[in-house]
Amino acid sequence: MPPFTKKRARTWNQTNLDRSIASQHLSFRTGKFVEAIPRNGKTLFYQKKINPSATAPARITRYRELTYRDAGIPIPAQPNIEDNSQAPEKLTPDAENNPVVVRPDTAKVIEPGWLFQLPEHLAVAPPAKQPEKQEQTPVRDPEEEEPEEIEKEKPEAAEAVQMQPAPRRPVKPGQPGLEFGKNNSVIRFNPSQIIPYRLKFRTDYISTSLDNNLLFEGLDSYSGTPQFETPPPGILLKANFKDVLENYVVEAGFRLPTTFNGAEYYLWFDDKKHRIDKRFALYRKTIVYDLNPTTPGIPPNEPPLQLRTNTILGQYEMRYPFDAFFSLRGTATIRQDKSILLSTNQITLEAPDYAEQRASLRLAAIYDNTIDIDMNLKTGSRAKLFVEAVKRFEFNTQPNWSFRFNKGFMTVIGLDARHYQLLDRRSILAVRLAAATSFGSEKILYYLGGVDNWIFPKFNDAIPVPAGGEFAYQTLAANLRGFEQNIRNGNSFALINTELRVPIFKYFSKKPVMGNFWRNFQLVGFFDVGTAWEGNDPYGGENPINIVYLYNPPTVSVKVNYFRDPLVAGYGFGARALIFGMYIRADYGWGIETRVVQKPIFHIALGTDF
Repeated sequence: MPPFTKKRARTWNQTNLDRSIASQHLSFRTGKFVEAIPRNGKTLFYQKKINPSATAPARITRYRELTYRDAGIPIPAQPNIEDNSQAPEKLTPDAENNPVVVRPDTAKVIEPGWLFQLPEHLAVAPPAKQPEKQEQTPVRDPEEEEPEEIEKEKPEAAEAVQMQPAPRRPVKPGQPGLEFGKNNSVIRFNPSQIIPYRLKFRTDYISTSLDNNLLFEGLDSYSGTPQFETPPPGILLKANFKDVLENYVVEAGFRLPTTFNGAEYYLWFDDKKHRIDKRFALYRKTIVYDLNPTTPGIPPNEPPLQLRTNTILGQYEMRYPFDAFFSLRGTATIRQDKSILLSTNQITLEAPDYAEQRASLRLAAIYDNTIDIDMNLKTGSRAKLFVEAVKRFEFNTQPNWSFRFNKGFMTVIGLDARHYQLLDRRSILAVRLAAATSFGSEKILYYLGGVDNWIFPKFNDAIPVPAGGEFAYQTLAANLRGFEQNIRNGNSFALINTELRVPIFKYFSKKPVMGNFWRNFQLVGFFDVGTAWEGNDPYGGENPINIVYLYNPPTVSVKVNYFRDPLVAGYGFGARALIFGMYIRADYGWGIETRVVQKPIFHIALGTDF
């Protein structure tokens, strides 16, 4: 495992001015910056050279002085703020409107009379009553200099800012603290007036996008449909809400596919108040499929048959972070898939519904120290290793309540590791290793080939699919560019992706590229290699990709065995761009199957890369 380091910030003062800086603007090209500082009712501008290593000792304020005194520590001497290395330069136009560099005033004079309230343990005892001829020691402002320094600066401070004090009120003998407020009264702390924190939510963001990504983790093991069909892109509308302290997060979303044959809804709630983060999630999906209208027993003039599938899923997830990068996550899921044949005639009216119910438990270890440089550009590493157990059960409420476990158990083990190597300040090399296997009385059928979120997907029907009813779900194993979907299949897969991502327009300008299209446009070179297989060994003789059955009804059937290399690869180039708020990927790739280069395939997809 490569070593990694944690960066910690080290801070120091670069200025010790007598007031706050209103605004600041830096110019790295000229090596200078300008500050705006309000003085005497006007805003003055000061110019300095950029020097990150410059330091300035902090001023000894009245509060720090009282803190030192209360702790019994000697009060340090005031730093010299007249030092030319710390004092900025002021831009003042001369008679010909040419900038002339002059030195600003570096201290303000605050006349006595300002009164403040302090806690009793930091309060200064009130001065004793003095004879009329003696001047009473004034109470100084926290930012006021020592009296000796003020007296010396007063005659020379013609341009210094003079703050008009409030009328002086005498301090009553024996009164604790310093006076503040009306009628010479001391405002004391009243616990009954404390307003406790109340849960209050605010809108974090509301967004609309076009994609067909999985809405949240956990659906990747549940991608089955009656017949394999790539989900079409959909219009996703989601809203995210957080409380003020971000202890709780609520997100709700709705996606309508562009085919307008269904909808998806989801709602999740995060509880991050304690060390163990918790998530509660609900998901519902409805899709209507058109079936073959030539079903036996149905007249040809009848309307086409339609099958509606409803998927309802509930999740509970717990996350335990060990540090900022590594965490363990446990997820419990309950899912029901229900198929309903829509009523169009008497036969479909009497057809029963079919439902499958499964429960799963997933344990995952996740490491992530990646940092986003820009859209589709990261640096660092991330990895996820997970194991999941899925069990089929049956729960009914009609005619009576019943619950029992059915035959069917599945185990899934998977790995997804990614590394992003920064080649220079702009380009990166991204490498991904993904693998998974499923075993048990039920399995997942993985189709290798194509890309994620392919807009116009193509499916390869020439590759045979494993026969048998042990597959409960089916999903894609992508990306393998240069091929259609189903170039290889099986209950296991392994895949390596390599991409070189170059934001080409960032090399043409030394300044930051401001336009979204030009800043996020990338040229990509890629190389993918992977395989999928059935059984224990991709090179085994029982692998379905090496078996073809030929039939000549009614008596002749031939089983042909020949060699197909289970390992396939693809290479090519592509481009990435943000167009009308959608991140579009375009790839042109050549596939290599059994050491033969295939015809190139053009892929257009939505969303960012891995």
